[in-house]
Formats: sequence, structure tokens, C-alpha cells
Amino acid sequence: MIKASLSNLTPFTKLLLILAMVVGLSSIFTLVFIVLAIPFTGITALKALVSGAGASIAFLKYIQAVQSISIFIIPSIAVAWLFSNQPWRWMGFKKTKLSLILISALIFIVCQPFVAYLAKINAELTLPEYLAFLEVWMKNTESTINQLVFQFLDTRSVASILSNLVIFVIIPALGEEMLFRGAIQPVIAQWTKSQHWAVWITAFLFSAMHLQFFTFLPRFFLGIMLGYLLVYGKNIWYPMVGHFMNNLLSLVIFYYYRAFQPDINPMEIEATGYATWMVFVSIVVFTGCMLLLKREAKSEGEHEKLEYHET
Repeated sequence: MIKASLSNLTPFTKLLLILAMVVGLSSIFTLVFIVLAIPFTGITALKALVSGAGASIAFLKYIQAVQSISIFIIPSIAVAWLFSNQPWRWMGFKKTKLSLILISALIFIVCQPFVAYLAKINAELTLPEYLAFLEVWMKNTESTINQLVFQFLDTRSVASILSNLVIFVIIPALGEEMLFRGAIQPVIAQWTKSQHWAVWITAFLFSAMHLQFFTFLPRFFLGIMLGYLLVYGKNIWYPMVGHFMNNLLSLVIFYYYRAFQPDINPMEIEATGYATWMVFVSIVVFTGCMLLLKREAKSEGEHEKLEYHET
């Protein structure tokens, strides 16, 4: 691949190419990583995975990590290389400011009560009767995903907890932000000529990609917050920090309930409910933090217009 060889494509064509690269490269590299694992796991692990007979948790975790890297990280690096002479800067990797790092993390701490409130609303939504079959399918899909994640996380082994930290916190924070905020959002901004449309469309795609329909609304909101961290901070590290903090809190909450309230399933929406006053305070505080981040970014001399993929 020649660096910046496709830099002159139209934004819409770039967007289509990004999606094609995600599908193509993820398929190729997932297959490659699975084949590379055979000498260590044996062919029986692969057969169990294909047949649905119950592959080991360790192998399923490996597949989860492989898919995250293949879907998000590898295609992002590839398109950045094809679209720009400065691939890392193209994705928004720039020098960070400690104050903005801390504010980014704080935003995703204080917004948790509001996120939980949105999750509760989302869980209570029902489709019209004529779409009952679709609702059943959505619930079954959500339940299957939650059961699998529960199996991954439900451990007291230090090694397993550390592997969960990498697979469910660090890799998604890096990879999903590289793809959605580093590649897709700026290209959509070029296409629509609007940073705001780019944030909202990307957040919709970000939430839809997870195929968890009864948590679509809170994830959509988180996508919006991550998008504006990029717009205000002009740096992809800030949404990465926010994404990392959100995932880390989810992991901590899970292990808190498993340790101190084992009769409660932390995967259930009702498990992490907050009082109404806490939701209101959450809205006020995270809004104030977003405004503070915007002001701090300007005061640090980063008030120039966000560069959407210079070559």
C-alpha cells in the first residue's frame, strides 16, 4: 500500500472504503489469527467454536480480542495510511494536555447515573404488536450476548481479571475510538460539512454496531459524548480516555456486585439504578465538565478549527 495514495477520494467514497476495509480486513485477519492459534489450542477448539458445542472461555476470549483488533484497529491503520502522509495525525493522535485528560475521565464518571437512567428507559421500551417477532429476536440476541459476557467476567482469578481488563476495557477504548472517532466521524464531517451531524451519525453507527438493542439509547448517548470530546479537544486521546473510564467503571461495578451482592446479576439494568436527584445532579455536572473541557482546550491554544484529515 502506497502512503496517501487514496487521499483525493471524495468523503463519501472514503466512507464506503472504510466500511469495505472493516469487512474485508476483519475477515482476513480473524481467520489468520485463528489459524495461528491452532498449534496451541488444537483443532478441537476450533471445531467446538464452529459447531457451537461449547468452546473454552479462554479460547472465546482470544477470539473476542482477535475480532476487536481485526475489526477496529487494523482497518483504521490501513485507511489512515492510504488517506494521509501523516497517518497517526490523520486519526487525531496529538500531544495531550493533562488537564483535558483528567476532565475527559471525570466526564465519564459523573455521567454514569444519567447513563443508567437512559438504560432503564431503553429497557422498558416495547415495539408495536405487529413487530413482536422482532422484539423477541432482539431480546434473545441481547440475552445471548449478556450471558456470554457474564461468563467471561465472572471470575476471581487475578490473571483472568487482568485479561478482562485488556479485552473489555483497553482494546475497545483504543480500537473503537480509532475507527469511529478517528476515521468515520471526520470523514462524515467532510461529507456533511457539519461537525454536529458527524457526531450524531457516528454515535448512531457506534451504538448500532454493538447489536444490543435494549441498551442502544445509553450507548448512543455515550457515543455523542465521545464525539464532542474529539470536536472540543481536537485530539483522539480524549475520547479514548473517556471510553476507557466508562468501560473500567462497568468492570468495577460488575466485580463489586459479584463480591458484595452475589445474589444480584450486575448485567441486569435494575441492578445499578440511581435516585432521581442523582440523575439530575449528573446531568448538571457532566454538562459543566463538557463546557470546562471546551474552555480549557481553547485556553491551551487549541482553538483552531478541527482539522478534518489533512494529507
